Amino acid sequence: MGHDHQDRQVSRRRLITGIGSLGLGGLLTAGDPRAAGTVADSSAAGTVTGSTTARSGDGPAARTGTGSGAGSATGTGSGAGSATGTGSGAGSATGTGSGAASGATSAVGPAAGSAGSAFDPDTHAKAQALLSKAQMCKLTPGTKQGPYYFETGSVRSDLREDRQGVRLRLALKVQDGATCRPLPGAAVEVWHCDASGLYSGAERQSRLVLTGGDKVRVRPGTVFTDITPSDGRRYLRGVQLTDRDGIVRFTTIWPGWYPGRTVHVHVMVVVGDHRALCTEIMFDEKLNRKVLATPPYRAGHKRPRDTFNGNDPIFRDDMLAYVVEDGDGYLAAAVLATDHDERPV
Repeated sequence: MGHDHQDRQVSRRRLITGIGSLGLGGLLTAGDPRAAGTVADSSAAGTVTGSTTARSGDGPAARTGTGSGAGSATGTGSGAGSATGTGSGAGSATGTGSGAASGATSAVGPAAGSAGSAFDPDTHAKAQALLSKAQMCKLTPGTKQGPYYFETGSVRSDLREDRQGVRLRLALKVQDGATCRPLPGAAVEVWHCDASGLYSGAERQSRLVLTGGDKVRVRPGTVFTDITPSDGRRYLRGVQLTDRDGIVRFTTIWPGWYPGRTVHVHVMVVVGDHRALCTEIMFDEKLNRKVLATPPYRAGHKRPRDTFNGNDPIFRDDMLAYVVEDGDGYLAAAVLATDHDERPV
């Protein structure tokens, strides 16, 4: 099965602009509690400095550190603690909340622009179980990138910024479609609308769809190209590199909807210098109805929802994520298998 590629080559170096001093190791361990107490893998770490501002919730606070594997983290909240140390994987942890003794640093959040938003050990274990359940050895169906895509360069795992909605954690595993082996170091970019149906960077265009009485129509042969952002917002967009097991982890909100489309998350996988896969992740309709019945999903829509999984032009059963409840939100997992040897675009 081929994948629907778009019209121009993408440089992974450009896609992950902002990796900078964080280092590959920091991204490859982001979200993995096995790496708790360290900021970056000793084999790839450099100097890590920076701070973030955040609101109450789950996510990292401020981090500073230097040296191979060295770093410190502070924060309060679920799974919060503080960790300091130098050397390869060194560190001590103190704090309050579940997971504090292990040095977990998920604390105040979400933190706009943060590079890592670790799953707590319980969520991590549930994600591993879901990914095992989702494991398959066939190519993931490809889709078009849609009308609201552009490269964000936002290397982070917590995508929420100021967006309100039911928390959704995503665990995505990328693997070779021929061998079923994990693909470490692949760039995985996700983007989706907020609870009211707006896309960041394209609020004007997406608002016209919500208020103009028209639908987003996807027909065979429709070509979507990268857009030039019409605003400076970047909520619910971000990119991560897969870890040694081919996995990336994001914290976001359950997507909203807009006329003509069911609830979905866009995903693009970049391997080397080409877009190896563009697809969508979708959700069971019972869960969609449950979430969309809550505020703020009911706001911002003058018309009732018109498109569901059953009449969506793109929906397929094998695009459904595996989903379980996760605290006051949900955890979703999917395996993405790509033919990464296909031609560059």
